[in-house]
Amino acid sequence: MTTSQTVRQHKGRTYVLDTHGPGSGPWRGRFVVKGEEDGRPGVTAWHELDDEFPSADEAVEHADRVACQYIATFAEQA
Repeated sequence: MTTSQTVRQHKGRTYVLDTHGPGSGPWRGRFVVKGEEDGRPGVTAWHELDDEFPSADEAVEHADRVACQYIATFAEQA
């Protein structure tokens, strides 16, 4: 089961958050950073996170923190 996706921005980059897991948990978060590859709009692969949480809300909050850290560290270098 997955939750509805959330689109956010950090440092000018757009990213999408999502969670997945069985209805009662545990839940795992994931994110994808939208970008441009080869001059064409594209999407990088989903970053699946291994951390498990009892609720989808906690999983998406964690994925949000990790996505922002990822963008600050790696996406700006591309």
